[in-house]
Amino acid sequence: MSKALALPKMEIGCHYQGILGQTYSGIHIGILLLLWKSKNTVKLQKAKLVYTDNAISDHANEHYYEMKQLYGQYKSLKGILEEYQKINGSMFSIQLLDKALAAGQISVLEYFVELNYYNNSYNSFLEIEKEYYVVVALLLNYQF
Repeated sequence: MSKALALPKMEIGCHYQGILGQTYSGIHIGILLLLWKSKNTVKLQKAKLVYTDNAISDHANEHYYEMKQLYGQYKSLKGILEEYQKINGSMFSIQLLDKALAAGQISVLEYFVELNYYNNSYNSFLEIEKEYYVVVALLLNYQF
């Protein structure tokens, strides 16, 4: 009974039956032993426990690899961002282009080409910076 996790069922009652003019009545007592009703309940619960443990470890692994991938993105974007900062810091600023144009050292066409190059470079820097801060925000979601 302890392994099957089921108690025997008992019946007590009055029984009446009538067949072709004859009637039968009396007391009815019965015991029902359910030998196979809960036959594999213990095995089933052990299997469910193993399944739940595996599901928990799969879920933890999924988050681990997600964090690992985000951290890899963080490191690469940080390196790219530092390189852009070095390049933009060493590049000529717009004020220098204005002075060169005013002094007549460059033509208007050269001025606009250089200004376009500078603006494209700065826009790329801003996009990389945005991606960097998005990854940082995602990593901070996992902080306790």
